[in-house]
Amino acid sequence: MRFIAGIFLLTMAACSSSSDPYCADLFDGESLLGWTIIGDAEYAIDDGVIVGHAVVQRPNSFLRTNEEYTDFDLSVDFSIDEAFNSGIQFRSAQASDTLRWDHQAGNGNQFTMVAAPGRVYGYQAEIDPTERAWTGEIYEEGARGWLETFNKDPLRRLIQPGVWYTLRIRAVADSLSTWLDGQPVAELRDTLRTNGFIALQVHSVGSPDDAGKTVRFKNIRLCEVR
Repeated sequence: MRFIAGIFLLTMAACSSSSDPYCADLFDGESLLGWTIIGDAEYAIDDGVIVGHAVVQRPNSFLRTNEEYTDFDLSVDFSIDEAFNSGIQFRSAQASDTLRWDHQAGNGNQFTMVAAPGRVYGYQAEIDPTERAWTGEIYEEGARGWLETFNKDPLRRLIQPGVWYTLRIRAVADSLSTWLDGQPVAELRDTLRTNGFIALQVHSVGSPDDAGKTVRFKNIRLCEVR
């Protein structure tokens, strides 16, 4: 993993643990320097916050880091509109060829997922303000689907629209863990992915009534784990 201050203007600081020697703010609060948009959603900055706006009948969109990361501890504050959906990608990539995966959907149905070239795929910590309340559970976008919620009963963390929460993701070797406001949610081991970019998702919406729904992100801080 690399932190290039000359390119990304990231603030480096010592972390509290000797095993996590360096931390960086991935968002400078003023620009999208170091990030790239994938898809048609609008990402804007409002008073030090990244705001993603949904576009009707368009695929999921992502704001991804230009850098890729391997072992890390990531913390992101988020707030989301009612009846919307989002997530934080990690160890993710864009397909260079057509990929096919055995996929498990949220209702338990299984089918073959076909990821066309350019499709984002990889781990995602879910942001879910619905009554399903799977925020913090681990999904594999564009690939195998739900990895955590069908391994055990999901820990249901009901979140309120418009309220700020902190989602923490720790990925070290094959160990993946998440927390919501300091409370543990998901923990699993998976060996398929060892590195990739981080991305902020704006989910697709099908109804014109849902166009413009927003998800907001701030205080995006990553600590390297050596």
